[in-house]
Amino acid sequence: MRKLFILSVGLVMLAACKKDSSSDGLKERALTSGTWKLLNGYTQVYLRDSFIISRDDIAGMDSCEQDNLFYFKSDHGTVEDPNIKRCWDDTGLVWLGGTWQFAGGESQLTYKFTLSPFIPTVTADILKLDEQTLTLQYKWDVDTFSFITTKMYQNVGVSRYKQ
Repeated sequence: MRKLFILSVGLVMLAACKKDSSSDGLKERALTSGTWKLLNGYTQVYLRDSFIISRDDIAGMDSCEQDNLFYFKSDHGTVEDPNIKRCWDDTGLVWLGGTWQFAGGESQLTYKFTLSPFIPTVTADILKLDEQTLTLQYKWDVDTFSFITTKMYQNVGVSRYKQ
């Protein structure tokens, strides 16, 4: 009877130590193997928890920014490629924009901007991440206003930036 009890406890402990499926690298592979293009984005504005307005973030962007491509490299660096419609004539320019890492048990994505001292580190909730879609949502407050921004990216091809 005692051996059965010890075996049962051992099996329970083994099951408790079973690898969590969120940490098996699937999310990182999905993120780093793709070329991500912004499909849509919007920001909702609240005043003291009362909804005021929703703004289409794409409509507020210059057309030359709307086709930019984003790469999350396996070395945790990032690249932003202006793609076809460029805002200026420098055809060879890409931006090595920052670093990324998962947080909150891979439920969040933290992005640190290295090129701009004015933009802080941003941590966004991952609403969806698979081989086709990346949807991020981040929240911030200014005085009595709260902002919730949601952005959806589509994987448009294999990343040319592996590291």
